[in-house]
Amino acid sequence: MADLFDTPDEAHPDSDVPRDRWGRYMLPVFADPTKTMAYTRATTFAKSISDTYVLSQWSQRMVAKGLALRPDLFALAAAHPLDDRDELNKVCEAAKDAAGAKARASLGTALHAFTEQTDKGLNPNVPAQWSPEVAAYSRLVADTGLTFVPGLIERIVIVPAFGVAGTFDRIGLVTQEIRIDLTPAGAPDGAERIVVLKVGDHVVVDLKTGRDLTYGWAEIAIQLGIYSHGAAMWRKGTKHFDRMPANLRQDVALVIHLPIREDPKQEARAELYGVDIGQGWDAAELCHQVRTWRKTRNLAAPVMVAKVDGAVAGVVAAVEDMAASPNPVVAAIGQAAITAASVPADASAGAVVVAVSEAPAVANLAELPPCGAVSVDGIVSQPCTMVGRHLVHTDGRVRWPVVGLPSGTGCIQCGARSKDGRIAHKRGCSDATRGRQGTPIPEPAPTPAGAIPGVTDEKHCPGCGTTIKAAMARCVSCALVRGAEQVATAMAPLADAAQRVAVAVSPVTTPVKAIPTTTQAPTWADRIDAASAPGELSTIRREALAAGEWTPALQARGLAQLSKIRTL
Repeated sequence: MADLFDTPDEAHPDSDVPRDRWGRYMLPVFADPTKTMAYTRATTFAKSISDTYVLSQWSQRMVAKGLALRPDLFALAAAHPLDDRDELNKVCEAAKDAAGAKARASLGTALHAFTEQTDKGLNPNVPAQWSPEVAAYSRLVADTGLTFVPGLIERIVIVPAFGVAGTFDRIGLVTQEIRIDLTPAGAPDGAERIVVLKVGDHVVVDLKTGRDLTYGWAEIAIQLGIYSHGAAMWRKGTKHFDRMPANLRQDVALVIHLPIREDPKQEARAELYGVDIGQGWDAAELCHQVRTWRKTRNLAAPVMVAKVDGAVAGVVAAVEDMAASPNPVVAAIGQAAITAASVPADASAGAVVVAVSEAPAVANLAELPPCGAVSVDGIVSQPCTMVGRHLVHTDGRVRWPVVGLPSGTGCIQCGARSKDGRIAHKRGCSDATRGRQGTPIPEPAPTPAGAIPGVTDEKHCPGCGTTIKAAMARCVSCALVRGAEQVATAMAPLADAAQRVAVAVSPVTTPVKAIPTTTQAPTWADRIDAASAPGELSTIRREALAAGEWTPALQARGLAQLSKIRTL
């Protein structure tokens, strides 16, 4: 491997420093100069642990001011969507330029160039407006006795341990003793810290032209600490490095503050500061730890994921609200949907089975008794022989609820209708003589099919004209149709709601296999599904009742089919 400090035969060309797309220096690897690597800039590295709040606020103010000054930039910002980050970043940079964010930086670069030429013994062409700054700088350097060697001005140093490189302004040779008081503010007596730069020492010297350095000393200390600990100085345009000067102080550095005047009439002023770069180097090591930690990956791993479709979630919430409704009809529909959605999937068919057609049918606020009868307009259809709302119907006996009778429920003895949950029986009613409303009523003697016990006279149904008992407002079929219309309206969303809730439970979508046709006689369910008119449903119901095969499931199926017919 070649000597890192080998001196080439020819002088190195004064070319620009190559950089990658992130602005990092592309320089030779210190251990093997035949290779090249990217070095993080010292100024960037020093910001790794900095509080950037003040700088961020300043940047935002510059963007706001620039957009106000440049309507064209305001229009560009409005034209680009928020996710077009590259273009919006360009607009923000242009806005800061318009606000003068880089004006002082450009002046600072110019002063660096003027002072560099002065320290190299050249005669820079300084505009009269800025000559006072250059004169103040030269006087300060002369008063401190610092000497700048041309080969130690604006050189790039590398710190291989951190992968960092930076350009120092000067390395000065001390020709007269310089005392620096680094005693912390408020330190007790005897805790003074006086640092002395002796004749013959080399010290890093940096030029700052900002208006105020109050918030920048931490970064400055880190930056100069890196320069003082550089392993070597890169010889620009080659693959060679130069040794760092001997006796380079690594505990303290110097900063010449040369603020740019805002008013040419102001006095130009240059001030020398001593900086504790020992602590700056400690902070640089912390920066390295922080940047290393930022590369840490796999800090978290997923444990569980829960996904909820927004539309399905809305259906589920709506069904739950229905089940909790004080309205018995709405509550029954909601509970039926929840029950249907809880039916397990058919493993053989691979489809979700939702027993929508098996949901209990509810009409006119009356519960469905085991016998299959449904209360419609206060009349219970056959084969039940009792009138009213039924809670229990076993062994030929019917028990009435003590309270909560639906409005319009009638007494079989006197025909009185319920009001506010109770029946006010007529004078002489045998049920009233029992001393309490809602007591069990003994089953009357069997009556022919279709007859209503306790009523002997007849009249015609206003709906279809058939002969009915006087106690009936209309025939059973017409009463069923009238009440079912109200039920069908309430139950219309049941099938869709139950199906969507079931999909939320199991997303399997394989269709159920078709049942092959047979030569057997159609079932009651088949006939109900094939019915196309309310009259057909009435006929099917009477036949099934006569055969003793009318069930709650058929009743629900009939109501569902009636709803379909009404919507056609």
